[in-house]
Amino acid sequence: MKPGSNDKKDWIEYAARAGYSAKMVVYVLLGALAILAAFGSQSSEQLSQKGVFQEILQQPFGRILLGLVALGLVCYAFWRLVQAIKNTENVSDDAKGYIKRFFFVVTGLIYGTGALLAAKMASGTSSGGSSGNQTESMTAQLMSMEWGLWLVGLLGAIVIALALVQFKHAWKADFISKFRQGEMSRNEIDASCKAGRGGCAARGIVYLLVGIFFVQAAWTTNPQEAGGMKEVLQTLLQQPYGPWLLAAVGAGLVAYGVFCGFEAKYRRTRLN
Repeated sequence: MKPGSNDKKDWIEYAARAGYSAKMVVYVLLGALAILAAFGSQSSEQLSQKGVFQEILQQPFGRILLGLVALGLVCYAFWRLVQAIKNTENVSDDAKGYIKRFFFVVTGLIYGTGALLAAKMASGTSSGGSSGNQTESMTAQLMSMEWGLWLVGLLGAIVIALALVQFKHAWKADFISKFRQGEMSRNEIDASCKAGRGGCAARGIVYLLVGIFFVQAAWTTNPQEAGGMKEVLQTLLQQPYGPWLLAAVGAGLVAYGVFCGFEAKYRRTRLN
């Protein structure tokens, strides 16, 4: 073993755990905002990543707290890239494995973008943009390209496929195999399974609707049909029994935040 290799592994593990901790904060707050919005105690306009960051800013020492969240999201983005490059999940060396590693890169870039927004808001250089406008703008730009409608439709199909993966995790609880279960009590294993199942189910619902929005935008050639997290949660609120649907999904997002907390403590982060 090369000198300093253990230090490198420790540093990467700390980054991963910081990343999962930041995700815990974001999802717990997002879920809590959704529950409050379901019963009229919070505006549904705040049901987005931007809304979570604004909520953090309003707390005592809000800029410092949001800066820490931004740093944690940077760590998570870095960890996702490490997963892709070092194959920490030991995915197969075939098309399916490469697709999974590509997904790690994409999610790393997404969380890196979130980290940049949080950092700008913490520093006061940005108040954050409207998530709905950003999604609509991105969709319009894609549609303006050659084969743009197909790209938007393909993006929607990919997101729907990710939703199915989330539902599979919720059904099988196969995520628990990535935990250091020998260090966990029986109650912790049960709690992480329940939180993970509820969280993956909620994320599956969100992904499914986001994917449908993109497919619908491509089908109707209308970028305004596309939407992100805020549009999904607002759509749920507008359905029959909407407040209860939104509250249920909000509770699932809180559960996913709790699951991220278990990941921060017990997730395996080995390097090959």
